[in-house]
Amino acid sequence: MDLPWLFYRLRCMGPLEIAVRAQRMARDFIRYRFQDWPIALPADGAASAVERPHSSVRRDGTGAGAGPGSVAEAELISLAERLMAGEDSFMGWGWRQVGTPPLWRRDPVTGRDAPGGYGPWINYRDRSRFDEVRRIWELSRHHRWVVLAWAGRASGRSDFQERLSLEILDWCLRNPYLEGPHWTSALEVAIRIISWARVLEACGGELSGEARAALAWGAERSQEFLLDHRSLESAADNHATGEAVGLVVSADAWPSLPAAGRCRRRGWRVLAREVSRQVGADGWPLEQTVSYGVFVLDLLLEVLRSPSAADTREAAAVRDGARALTRCFVFLEGLGEPPEIGDTDEGKALPAPDPAARWDAVLSCAVPYLLGEPRPPRTPWGAVVARRRGLSAAAPNPLRTAEPKAEGHQPASRAFAEGGMVALVDGRLAALVDVGPLGFPPTAGHGHADCLQVLLWLDRLPVLVDPGMPVYFEDRPLRDRYRGTPAHNSLAIGSANQSTIRGPFLWTRQARVVSPEWRLAGVGPWVEASHDGYDVPPWRAVHRRRISLEAASLAVEDRVQADSPVDWSLTWQFHPSCRVEERGEAFLVTCPAGTLLVEVQAEGARALIEAGEVAPRFGASLPAPRLLVRARSAACRTRFSLKA
Repeated sequence: MDLPWLFYRLRCMGPLEIAVRAQRMARDFIRYRFQDWPIALPADGAASAVERPHSSVRRDGTGAGAGPGSVAEAELISLAERLMAGEDSFMGWGWRQVGTPPLWRRDPVTGRDAPGGYGPWINYRDRSRFDEVRRIWELSRHHRWVVLAWAGRASGRSDFQERLSLEILDWCLRNPYLEGPHWTSALEVAIRIISWARVLEACGGELSGEARAALAWGAERSQEFLLDHRSLESAADNHATGEAVGLVVSADAWPSLPAAGRCRRRGWRVLAREVSRQVGADGWPLEQTVSYGVFVLDLLLEVLRSPSAADTREAAAVRDGARALTRCFVFLEGLGEPPEIGDTDEGKALPAPDPAARWDAVLSCAVPYLLGEPRPPRTPWGAVVARRRGLSAAAPNPLRTAEPKAEGHQPASRAFAEGGMVALVDGRLAALVDVGPLGFPPTAGHGHADCLQVLLWLDRLPVLVDPGMPVYFEDRPLRDRYRGTPAHNSLAIGSANQSTIRGPFLWTRQARVVSPEWRLAGVGPWVEASHDGYDVPPWRAVHRRRISLEAASLAVEDRVQADSPVDWSLTWQFHPSCRVEERGEAFLVTCPAGTLLVEVQAEGARALIEAGEVAPRFGASLPAPRLLVRARSAACRTRFSLKA
């Protein structure tokens, strides 16, 4: 047992949380040893869980090419047909065969089946038993069922509902309550039950009676699990929000279930508390990850459209938090292609085939509904979700493609003081500087060691980028490399991290930003700050950085204050679309939007171009050029100048 890790985790918990966790362990032990488990689907539903022939009869004679929004509906039908063929999409790993019905516990990439056992006690981080458990969970989030339900309603084809009924029964039979990896995480249960509620909403009357009964059975079991295994204070990040949304949505979808009232009350109470903790007053997601911020907004849109939101006092606070998040993301969209900061696993409340479609779908609903401003969908899938969610006040236009990156109004410089992000905007250049905390306290599980990192856009196209995150459990050294300081656009002393990694989602000693200052008004906006991540033995050093935009150039001045000279490395990670080459003592960066000259000034510095890597989405890595500077000097100045 890792005793230092255990002691740190206990320090993160208060006495009440320790007591609740002990009570939970005792309850699970009694259930495991002395009570019947698993609890299986009643036998009267089992007889119908067999493969049936699928017809393509249209009930009402309409098809994907009829009526308004035909491009969006064609996208929906095409996706549903691919799911019907036994495939499914798994983030950056792409489309994989999963079977008909799917093999719910099989990793679609490695082909290894996940072990069974008492769900709450399964160690899904055990590499001897699991690969990347997130892939197994993705299939049973049942976004595929939502697609089939929507497609059946849009096309009138009965085969979609027939396959849906089959898969519902098959899943409930093969994943009895408390048995196997799909009864391990409360967040997974919550996302799954949100999908079930939307299936019931879209085509409940077209499902077989057995399938409807199976969903009700599963909803009752899921509510019990969520009430008994909720995330507690030391782990209350986006998981707590997702679980609370699952409680409310399921209570409103199945109001006659015995625990519905209790679920609804607890769900709204937790949401009102967690939204204020996880979303800054300025709208920045305090987990310090844009992707999980979008996930939270997606979840909040789902709960705000639930019937109980209309007469629940806590809904106003939830709506305020969602509105602040929306304003933040609208601002980021104005800078350019949305950045990946911190962790991402492409979590979503409703199906989306890729990150761009997910971003578009969420904002296409959130902006009109929460801000009262028009934002027509820019992708066909964004139009699908806006139409089905029913929150968008703007008329969906699925024929419209994404706006050219050089067009649109560019926002002014702005500071997200609570979130610790400062945006500098001047002409064609825009930069985002991290002067905030490592992540959501106390564990900062989804944050990266990226204090004082700089991201850069030219004409709204990315130039300097965050490395992203390609994996969680399957390759721990790769995960640690992607979230470490040397992978980010910052300075690392001795190639060490600013903060200490203690577990896959745990940081112990966490760097703190010291005395941040900025001036955003007028010409030449700038920001300056220090952090104490290296103010410990053996370095006893402080890194201070000043970033300014002036005369079509970005200037970054780094200073290392230490008792004696220390070795440091400075990373500049470029987007995969950029090309970097030496030009005398400088470097020429050719980007889709233009060309930048990079000049590095530091005594005794050695600068070289390396083959770097970035993760454009979870499960994928791409080669990307990286400029690495090494020196022992006390100061370094890097200038990115726009060439005419």
